[in-house]
Amino acid sequence: MVDQLQNVVTYIENHLGEDLSSDELVHLIKGSAYNFNKVFLALSGYSVSEYIRVRRLSEANKALLQGMSVTDVAYRYGYNSLDGFSRAFAAWAGLLPSEVQRSGFSKATPILSFKITVNG
Repeated sequence: MVDQLQNVVTYIENHLGEDLSSDELVHLIKGSAYNFNKVFLALSGYSVSEYIRVRRLSEANKALLQGMSVTDVAYRYGYNSLDGFSRAFAAWAGLLPSEVQRSGFSKATPILSFKITVNG
């Protein structure tokens, strides 16, 4: 299961700008989507869809600080409208994307890593 979790995280990270359907992710786990989602939530504190959302917003924050336009960032990270992106970003960061560009505010959600360590 740990390998499957890590494979899903790697896939998500490599496809953040694309439409990530639950069908694609279920195909990666080769098992029950229900059980996988429960384990992912229990170990990470995020549902899979929430993790995708916060990782996209985290990467969007970086792109804004690098000088990309708000519109380009919105579409790059899968938002179909500037308003939708601005609302989601403000709910996550507490600031509008344009305010982040002016202030240099940075917020990040780290990439998850699932590993088993055996001591002894």
